[in-house]
Amino acid sequence: MLVVINHKYAILIEDKTYTQDHTNQLARYRVAVEKRGYQHQLPIYYKIGNQSNYDTVVAAGYKPFLRKDMLAILQEGYKRNITDSIFNDYYQHLLSTEEAYNKYKTAPLHEWKGLAWQGFYSELQNAGILGEWDYVSNPQGGFYGFWWHWKNEGDCQLYLQLEREKLCVKIEVADKEKRAYLRTNWCQKVLEKSKDFQLHVKKPSRFGNGRCMTVAVLENYIITNKDGILDLTSTIDVLKRAEKLLDALTVVRTNQ
Repeated sequence: MLVVINHKYAILIEDKTYTQDHTNQLARYRVAVEKRGYQHQLPIYYKIGNQSNYDTVVAAGYKPFLRKDMLAILQEGYKRNITDSIFNDYYQHLLSTEEAYNKYKTAPLHEWKGLAWQGFYSELQNAGILGEWDYVSNPQGGFYGFWWHWKNEGDCQLYLQLEREKLCVKIEVADKEKRAYLRTNWCQKVLEKSKDFQLHVKKPSRFGNGRCMTVAVLENYIITNKDGILDLTSTIDVLKRAEKLLDALTVVRTNQ
C-alpha cells in the first residue's frame, strides 16, 4: 500500500500477515517509489504473524509495526465501546492470536501448538539464546525448530537444534563420503563429554545420512514446575550447558 501526503511524503505499508520478506523486495519497493519522485519516505512493515527476526526489514529501512502495536491501538477503541463488527472481529482475531502465542507461559507442554512454540523460541532469543527459528517441513508433518551455536570444525559444522521437546546435537557435512564416519565419530564424542555437563544425551533411534544429521539427543530438555508449567530459568540453564558442551568439544579438538 502506498499513501502520499501533500504530494510529497510517501508512506509505504508492506502488509505481510503470515509471510516474510524475500528476494530484496522491500528495497525494490522503495526504489520504485523514489523513481516516482518521492524522496521523503516512511516505510512500514506490518506483521500480525511472527518471524524469527526483522534484521532484513530494518536493513531495508522499514519500521516493523507488529501485532502488539496494533493491539495497543485497538484496545483503546475496545475500551470506548466501539460496536463496529469489522473492528471487533479484527480485534478479537489479533487478541486470540496473541493469547495462543503466549500460551507457553501458562499451559502444560502437551497443550502447546505452533504459535506457542513460536512464542517460546522468541522468549529464548530475548533471554540470550542467540538462534533462529522457523517451520521445518518433513514427511511426518513438520515442526517449528530452533537452531543456534554453530561451530566450524573443518570437515563439518556442529550446532544445536530444538525440535519442540527434543534438544539435538547436529552436524552438517557437505562431503557425502565423510558423512558416515563423522556422524559416528561425533556421536561418540558427544556421548562421552556430555557427562561432564550433567546432560543425559543418547544416541538417536536411527542415524540419517543427509547433509544435516543428528548425532545425539536430549529428550525433555524443557524443565517444568510441579504444575507442569515452563520453568524458563531452569530450561535456559540446560541450554547453556549444551552450549558449553559444544564449546568444550571444539576446544578439545583445537588443542589436539
